[in-house]
Amino acid sequence: MDSPLIFIENVTKIYRNGQVEQAALRDVTLCLSKGDFVSVMGPSGCGKSTLLNLVGGLDKPTRGRILFDGRNMASMSDDELTMLRRDRIGLVFQFFNLLPHLTALENTALPLYMLGVSTREANRRAREILDYVGLSRWESHVPSRLSGGQQQRVAIARGLVREPEVLLADEPTGNLDSHNTSEVMSLFERLSSDIRLTIILVTHQADVAAGADKIIHMNDGSIPESSTPCPSNDA
Repeated sequence: MDSPLIFIENVTKIYRNGQVEQAALRDVTLCLSKGDFVSVMGPSGCGKSTLLNLVGGLDKPTRGRILFDGRNMASMSDDELTMLRRDRIGLVFQFFNLLPHLTALENTALPLYMLGVSTREANRRAREILDYVGLSRWESHVPSRLSGGQQQRVAIARGLVREPEVLLADEPTGNLDSHNTSEVMSLFERLSSDIRLTIILVTHQADVAAGADKIIHMNDGSIPESSTPCPSNDA
């Protein structure tokens, strides 16, 4: 078996407030390979968002380790973690976080502008992504002229424009109606199958979770049963 792209091994995360300790994650082990599409379900406060923050390099585990492509993220410097998030991880949130004065094209291309990519090249790549998500006709529209579902697809396009290997989606359909939810989930399914993007989707909606290839149930910071078999990894 190939080594997993993401290997979460016996991870515990404890937050401390004075003398009070709160375990957000408890001994979690999870393996994800390239192209895996998993949804993470559970009640509020069960550790779903903490798990995403750890995989995204925004926080570090109290115990255990997280390997990204074989490398322990805890051993990475702040600059290396920043580059990892910039180059290999895309983020999508419940709230679209689009800049209201920029068009769909400009919002999509923004991460490339910030990297110093020429406007012409950045716009070319943004147009390709907008076409893929079905929004080429709306590239000149500002967010206020787009529906909620269209805005979320622009946000997804922005998360894809740097061609990441992993997409972390935190309640991406939480503000959408059933029709737009279906469109966004169909897009995630295509991304997983077409370009083998690894997707971790956090949701509290059972119908949304069902669109993933595998559902992971979390409770009180733990995953009660083994979610995916993990190969031996001595990295």
